Amino acid sequence: MRINLIPQEEKRVNVKPAFVKTLVISFLTFALLSITLGARYFLDTLKLKDIESQNQALKDKEDSLRDFKETFEKYRSHPALNILENHTYFSKLFDKLNSLSTDKIKISNIQVDESFLVTLGGQTQDGIAEVSRFLKTLKKEGFLETTVKSMSTQGQNVNFSLAFKATKEMVSK
Repeated sequence: MRINLIPQEEKRVNVKPAFVKTLVISFLTFALLSITLGARYFLDTLKLKDIESQNQALKDKEDSLRDFKETFEKYRSHPALNILENHTYFSKLFDKLNSLSTDKIKISNIQVDESFLVTLGGQTQDGIAEVSRFLKTLKKEGFLETTVKSMSTQGQNVNFSLAFKATKEMVSK
């Protein structure tokens, strides 16, 4: 014997459509999430490639700057520049001495050593006073340690030898 406890008037509730709805919603959510993550991955890959190309461009510029810097350092430490920086221009000193001497003083010889000690020999026909004026002019124009090494007279003619020190500024550029 079979007993049916479900009344005939009630309809059976079908569970299948709720399960299908849940399955469809889950599939759509998964698909939307996959599309979003895929798009994000694609955009991040593009950004990464752009950043890598910018990084490579910066490295290339850095290499060219490094080459420029090495060339500049070689140029800056070149021996010719050192020679030019420490070069002494005695012609400046000689021009200055020429401008300081008067027409009455005839300079016959000049010697200069490495420490810029100048020994100057000359003569004048105007006596010791003219030599004294020349010596004062040298002191006034910045020459240091001015001394008379020797002096001899023959009437009004005076032969003299002076020693003085020129400054580095007087012989450098």
